[in-house]
Amino acid sequence: MCSLPAYSPCVPFLSYIPGGVNVGTRLVIRGLMPYSGDRFNVDFQCGSQVMQDDIAFHISVRPLEYAIVRNSFQYYNWCNEERFGSCPIVRGQPYEMEIHVEYDRFNVRINGNHFCSFQHRIPIQRISHIRIAGDTNLYYVGQEGYPQGVYPPPPPPCPPVVVSPPTVVVAPSPPRRPAIGAAVVGGLIGAAAASIARPGHHHWGPHHHHHHHHRHW
Repeated sequence: MCSLPAYSPCVPFLSYIPGGVNVGTRLVIRGLMPYSGDRFNVDFQCGSQVMQDDIAFHISVRPLEYAIVRNSFQYYNWCNEERFGSCPIVRGQPYEMEIHVEYDRFNVRINGNHFCSFQHRIPIQRISHIRIAGDTNLYYVGQEGYPQGVYPPPPPPCPPVVVSPPTVVVAPSPPRRPAIGAAVVGGLIGAAAASIARPGHHHWGPHHHHHHHHRHW
């Protein structure tokens, strides 16, 4: 078993990842795929046993299929693969692959350009080893610092759980001013209605005055 960083290591390559994989981890692979090559794989394994331990992130570079297949391996079975996108790694030419670990996904850059993202299917805390096998020569495999500004920082976390709900959730009731205003307006309208309805105050007077003009006519 090798260790990181590794310079011109042999293939297949297997190494323990010092400190494990965390948000912000960046692994860099530099190599060259020979003209006669068919494919090579990069696996982030949850242990050192090949095809025995789960693989959180499987990258299969396949220039003849014009694809780089991404998948995971769980409970001795391959899961749903993703292969959209082309294959920017060309046989006979050197390449650089960077795997950035984000809070919810892996981001893969090839030759300095963003290539794809892969959502986490297995908790990244379980990843312990990296394995590279197949048709490739390796110049360098290492764990490097996370460059600022390459990817935006993760969004802020959800609001913290309220420790004392009564002090935060329960708030004093606002003054019921609309209700008081409605009562006052209602009282004035009621008083006016009662005043109009009283006999001899408004209703009888106009009626009597009308009768007087009738007699004069």
